[in-house]
Amino acid sequence: MKNIFLFTATALLSLTSFAQGVTSLHENFDVDCVLSGEISSTSGWTVYTKESGNIPSGQWTCTPTLGRPNASNLATPGIMCSDYFSGQYHLDSSFLITPLLNLTSYTDSAYLQFDIKASNIYLGANVALLLSDDSSVGALTSVASDSNLGPFLTPLLGVIDSGQWITHQVNITRFKSNPFYIAFLYVTASNTGATWYIDNVNISTTRLGVPDITENKLPLTVTGYSTPDNIDLTFTTSSQGNYQLSLTDMPGRVVYSSNRNFTPGKQTISMDGLGLKPGMYFIKITNGPEMGIAKVVIH
Repeated sequence: MKNIFLFTATALLSLTSFAQGVTSLHENFDVDCVLSGEISSTSGWTVYTKESGNIPSGQWTCTPTLGRPNASNLATPGIMCSDYFSGQYHLDSSFLITPLLNLTSYTDSAYLQFDIKASNIYLGANVALLLSDDSSVGALTSVASDSNLGPFLTPLLGVIDSGQWITHQVNITRFKSNPFYIAFLYVTASNTGATWYIDNVNISTTRLGVPDITENKLPLTVTGYSTPDNIDLTFTTSSQGNYQLSLTDMPGRVVYSSNRNFTPGKQTISMDGLGLKPGMYFIKITNGPEMGIAKVVIH
C-alpha cells in the first residue's frame, strides 16, 4: 500500500515511544489538549498540513472548551479544524493522525469509534477517514483505493453532523493483522468551508446498535466504460420505494445526488452530465433497509 503521510523529524521523535504501536486507544484529549494550540507532542498523535505549512488556524488544533460536553453538560477539550481565518477561506489539506495502532493481539472484533460535528451551517467538504499500514517515511501521495474508510462509517459522515455531536463507528477488524495508522483528513476549499470538531476517539470491541453498512445488502455493479460525464450501474432491488443515489469523491465531498423510485427487480441506470475530474469515487444507493456501495475510477 502506498504511503499516505509525510512525517517531519519532530513528529518522528514524538512517535519514538510508540514504535511498537499502542494496543488500545481511548483519547478524549482532556489531558493532551488542556491548552489551545498544538496537541501534546507526547501524545503520539501527529498533525500535518500539506499546502500551507505550519498555519495553526488552518490545521487540526486543540480546543480547551469545544469538545463534546460531558455527562454534566460541562465543556471539555477536543480537536478542531477550520479553513477560515485572517478574514478569508484557505485551500488546504490537514491530517490528524493517530499513534501507530497495534491490534494484533485482539481476539475479538475491533471498531474505531469517535464523536464529530461540523459548524452550525454545514458547508464545504466532509472529513475523510483514511487508513495506512505503511509505516515507512515518505512523501505524501495519493490515497490507495482500499485505505478510505469513509464509505464504511456507521452512520456516514455528512450533513447529519451539522451543529450536533454524532458518534460514528467503523469496523477495522480486517486490518488488525498488521499495525496501522488512521488519519482524519479535512480538504478545505478556497471559497467555502466548515469548522469540524472531534472528540472521544476509541477502539471498541462492541459495535453500535445500528446496522454495519459493510454488510452490503444491495450490491452495485458498474457496467461499461465510465467517463467523466457518465457512469452506468446495475443492481437488484427487493422492495419498492424511493432510493437515494449519491457519488462521493475521495475527500468525502458529495459531487452528485438524486432520488429515484424503483419497483422490485433488476435495475439499469445511468448517471449523466457529471463533469468529474480523474480519480477514485464511491457510489452509494440506499432506501434505508437496503444499501449498496461501489467504487469507480475515472481516467
